[in-house]
Amino acid sequence: MAVAFILLLIALIIPQSYAHDLPSNDPSDYIRPYETAVVELANKIGKEPFSDHLLDNIRSAYYWVSWNTKYMYDKDRWGVTDYWQLPSTTISLGTGDCEDHAILLTSLLRALGVPRENVRMAWGWVDWLWGGHAGYHAWVEVKVSKEVAQAFQEMVLEALGSLENATLILQLQGGPLYLKITKETVANARTLSLSEGGGWIPLDPTSTLLTLPSGHKVPIPFAFWMWLGYYVYYLCGVKATPESFYVDKPWTYNARILLQVGHTHHVDIPCTKGDYMSGYVFRQDTGVGYVNTVVELTDPDGSVIKHFNINASNTGDYIYLYAMKDGVHKLTIRNSGAVDVLLDIDLGIPGKIYILTPLQVEDSVTSAELEYIKTEISGTQLTTTQTVTTTATTITTTKTVTETRTTTITATVTQPVTTTVTQTTTLTQPTTITLTTTQPITTTKTETVTQTVTQTITTTITQTRTATVTTTQPITATVTQTVTTIVTATPVATTVTYTVTQSPVTSTTTATLTQTVTKTVTAAIPTTQPVTEITKTITVTAKEATSTPQAIRLESGESKAIIRREARIPIRLSEAPNGLSGFELTVSVNPSVALIKRVEFPGFGLNESSGAPGSNVSIKAVDINNVVKPGDTNSELAVLVIEGISTGDAALNIEVKELDDDHGNPIFADIKAGRVVVLVSPPPLPAQREPRDLDGDGLFEDLNGNGRLDFADVVLFFKHKDFIEVNWGSSLTDFNGNGRLDFDDIVRLFRRV
Repeated sequence: MAVAFILLLIALIIPQSYAHDLPSNDPSDYIRPYETAVVELANKIGKEPFSDHLLDNIRSAYYWVSWNTKYMYDKDRWGVTDYWQLPSTTISLGTGDCEDHAILLTSLLRALGVPRENVRMAWGWVDWLWGGHAGYHAWVEVKVSKEVAQAFQEMVLEALGSLENATLILQLQGGPLYLKITKETVANARTLSLSEGGGWIPLDPTSTLLTLPSGHKVPIPFAFWMWLGYYVYYLCGVKATPESFYVDKPWTYNARILLQVGHTHHVDIPCTKGDYMSGYVFRQDTGVGYVNTVVELTDPDGSVIKHFNINASNTGDYIYLYAMKDGVHKLTIRNSGAVDVLLDIDLGIPGKIYILTPLQVEDSVTSAELEYIKTEISGTQLTTTQTVTTTATTITTTKTVTETRTTTITATVTQPVTTTVTQTTTLTQPTTITLTTTQPITTTKTETVTQTVTQTITTTITQTRTATVTTTQPITATVTQTVTTIVTATPVATTVTYTVTQSPVTSTTTATLTQTVTKTVTAAIPTTQPVTEITKTITVTAKEATSTPQAIRLESGESKAIIRREARIPIRLSEAPNGLSGFELTVSVNPSVALIKRVEFPGFGLNESSGAPGSNVSIKAVDINNVVKPGDTNSELAVLVIEGISTGDAALNIEVKELDDDHGNPIFADIKAGRVVVLVSPPPLPAQREPRDLDGDGLFEDLNGNGRLDFADVVLFFKHKDFIEVNWGSSLTDFNGNGRLDFDDIVRLFRRV
């Protein structure tokens, strides 16, 4: 009893360092655009339809979070070092630290229809420009085009002057930074443009401006983020570097409920235009009595999208929704029978059925932003008037230009006297060669004389505007003299017979034999010069040619995955000339598109992987079972099991830490990245279950959704060809790969059966 009291006292005296609204350390779990408070706030501040006013709604959400959420450290609010709040908690309290602001703003932007591919929460360091960490920070990134950013350029350049002597307040984890914006910094900022970052620009709702002389604290103008991007931090001598990114996970609802007689169960389904939702409602109990449960799905206007009854003859149905409007869709389940029913409900929004149009610049956005800058930023500077008088000044500038030009000419004299006949023959077996040559003999004598003259000329040219140009130009000249003496002798017919014997060469490569022949020639020269007899030997050289080896490749494959389903992508080694003793690799993929769920190995004996499920996985194995033997090709090292998260196209990058052959020598391999394409599952055919891609190749063979390929799928393809073409497009059933949907695709599917 005493021990328990002491432990309780310690727990009360010493606060915990970390706590959260959820039992999760993944920030993605806290980004919840579907929370009721977030949806209601989006409907309140957003301009509808959301999909037509994305940029306007991004601006409204940024200012709402900045104005209405007070910065408060977790130590002051919760009594702990770090506490993560759900967006609904932050809305309710009206306070939070940097990650709470970022979680709320990301959730609100998603609820306002900004696609998951265009917004994310960022976490990283704020560093001083001259070196050293200032502190950890969290903010939001949105993706905009350069054309959108340029719409704010003029107003930002005009407003920069109002920031001189203002103070920018950065709320970091370790405490606030008060950073004065100097005149020199503003002058430098005028030369900047949209910071590079692949179109991603930060939105930091916790950073504010303390303007002078009023001392009024206001959010940094939205236009500044749009045009300057990360250079906003540069204004006060720091830089923000994101280290990790987080996006919301697809919305799901899974529940088993006991619905009593006369009761109603409601499920709010938050959707933006283009969302695709699928799921089911089924009765699980088999009790006796009158069963009548009404299931109804309605859009934000109350129009009925789907209606069915669960009764003795119908245990439930599948539900599919293609959201054509922004807002909350409602699933209503009402028990109108005489007995309680046990229901299984499974719903999910894996992604969108089409891509929304890119952000457009609306006149209302730029005009509202200009008014904000005049009122909140420039207006505070207009309370005082300054008169500046300048005197005209004459400035004289002297410029010295030095030009050096160097020209070098080199001549070489060679005087050979040579009488040589050379012949090259390729032999693959014992060969006898008979050569008859008749030729005149010509002796050429060449004399070369090189004379180099170097002269330096310095020229001074005086130009107007007090500019002096000095040119130093060394000149190099070369004189070459060639004297040629030709002596022509009477042609002499000479027959030379050579016999060369070479043992046959047996090899997997081509052997090349090179024969170099220098022969003896006796000539009668009708001159007073003596005849010189020249005797040379015959040399035969045999050399085995070597072939250039092909590059060894380490590559991962390509696969198509469906959201919330698995696909398999192998990693292969193209060649293993000396076998394989082991390897250590790191594989990564964009977490907003897909995750590596697990890694499978072919039976090396010693293998492990870490980081799965995740976006960055380490793979290590030792081939003690000699799975990969010397000379093997296309050897499978591992299979990555990929799960689609959202629609998109992502590279599967491989980094080699170690790759050794059976002798312990490193294997140098070219790396070829893989690719995963994540698609949305197409709608089911009339009166059928959700179709499936059975082998992960992006083609849907199982059209009736029964988990196998059979003749019924071929019949359905033939019967609903027009439906498939209209609702699926051609790519998902293009079995012949010609880019269109035709009857040959049905034939190809039949052959698979």
